[in-house]
Amino acid sequence: MSEITYAAEQLLAARDRKEPVTAPPVSSRESAYAIQAEIARRAGGFGNWKIAFFVPTDLIFAPILARTVVESPAVFPPSSFNMIGIEGEMVVRLDAPVPAAGPVLSRENILALICEVRVAIEVVDTRLLDLKAAPEIARIADNMSSGALVLGEALADWRSADLAAPGFAVLVNGEVAVEPGRNRIGDIIGAIGQLLDHCRGQGIDLPAGVRISTGSSTGVIFVSEGDHVALVADGRTLAEARF
Repeated sequence: MSEITYAAEQLLAARDRKEPVTAPPVSSRESAYAIQAEIARRAGGFGNWKIAFFVPTDLIFAPILARTVVESPAVFPPSSFNMIGIEGEMVVRLDAPVPAAGPVLSRENILALICEVRVAIEVVDTRLLDLKAAPEIARIADNMSSGALVLGEALADWRSADLAAPGFAVLVNGEVAVEPGRNRIGDIIGAIGQLLDHCRGQGIDLPAGVRISTGSSTGVIFVSEGDHVALVADGRTLAEARF
């Protein structure tokens, strides 16, 4: 059995059983991305993606499994996750397919493809037994700790909005846990372009309607089972989930 197949099977089984496993051996970042792709192929395809920030010149990309994308308000059964990290994000949706064999898209092309932008709660989870000790490439292979995505309200006029500073706070059980912040990626459209280039380089065809979570504007906070989490701006709840 190849390294790619073994790791994908281990991580999928850990996800299905909700039992973390020792980080499987991953030899390189290229292998980590190949493991991600194998997991996504086995679990429904490439309709959802996340962009994660390491440093401004080193973004990480990972599929979000279709079965983990839900609408707000979301209620997750007990023991749905091995850990519950929360990030407030913006999610864009593209209204046309982006084939791997297609041309490189300009900034104007990308803007023309975006048909919707929504507020979302990303749930950060892990299938790795010791996340802190796991090497970076193992975390990348584990879909960059993607747990779930809770889709909230759509922006009425996203073209005039600062997508890197959406202006919502994170409330946990009614109390402000994180004030409105700014996405360290900064150039959201440029980051989407890097993701599309990544998929092209991996030979991955993206379907029409693909959603892309564009990175955290709040940082990650950890909550517990039973907690209620909401993204709130100007006294309005934009997305919420109960764990």
